[in-house]
Amino acid sequence: GGMLILTGFNSASSLRSSSIRFLFLDEIDAIEHDDLDGEGSPLAIVERRTATFRRRRKIFYVSTPTEASTSKIKIEYENFNSEKG
Repeated sequence: GGMLILTGFNSASSLRSSSIRFLFLDEIDAIEHDDLDGEGSPLAIVERRTATFRRRRKIFYVSTPTEASTSKIKIEYENFNSEKG
C-alpha cells in the first residue's frame, strides 16, 4: 500500500506534515518564497521530510528553467552533477 499527498508551496505546515520516501517536486522554478513562514526554503523543508529514509529515498526535481541566474532547477542540476563527478 501507499499514499499520495499533494500540496503546494504556500504553507510550511503542509510541507512538514509527514515523512516522505519518494518526493516529486514539479515546477520548482515557480516557487516564489525563499523563506516560507520564517522556516526557511520550501525545498529545504520538504527535503528534510525524506531524512527518515536516508539512502532509500528518491527525490525528483522537475521544472521549466527560467532566469539562469536564479533558476532553482539549474542549481539542483549542477549540485547533482558535482556529486556524481
